[in-house]
Amino acid sequence: MTTTHDDDRCFLNDHTWDEYFAMVQRHIAEHGQHLVCVGGQYTYTVGLSPAFGFELVVYGLAPRMAGAILNDIGESLRAGQELEIDKPDSRFTNLPVQFKRCTEQAQEINGIARAYFGGDVPMVQIVLCDRAGKFPDDAGFDHVHMRAQPALYRAAH
Repeated sequence: MTTTHDDDRCFLNDHTWDEYFAMVQRHIAEHGQHLVCVGGQYTYTVGLSPAFGFELVVYGLAPRMAGAILNDIGESLRAGQELEIDKPDSRFTNLPVQFKRCTEQAQEINGIARAYFGGDVPMVQIVLCDRAGKFPDDAGFDHVHMRAQPALYRAAH
């Protein structure tokens, strides 16, 4: 997993962009994707979009947990499983998540993917439920508990 350059452990503190992108390419070749963790706030993939048409992003999880979930989902996609958009899915976590197609707003947060692929990259957000299993569009959703998860998708009306 990679960290941002505002983190002392960031690869970019001691390497060039060319070296960084060589590492991204190597991770994609070896593992099918590269993970970018941004300030411990969110984590996203680089490398899924050529085969699946999107990259994944998740907010509000510790980097190790986010990485484990993103890696599991990536492996499932490469094994031929599909993601159902806008439907609860419990295959990857102990509580259900939803996969939501992101609006253009997501292009503001996936700089490494955009730089690597040379343009905008469609994103799918992994939306976490609250402790009661409710999603942000559900009545009674605990917004206080889930403040760290912005909606990069169009909310249901």
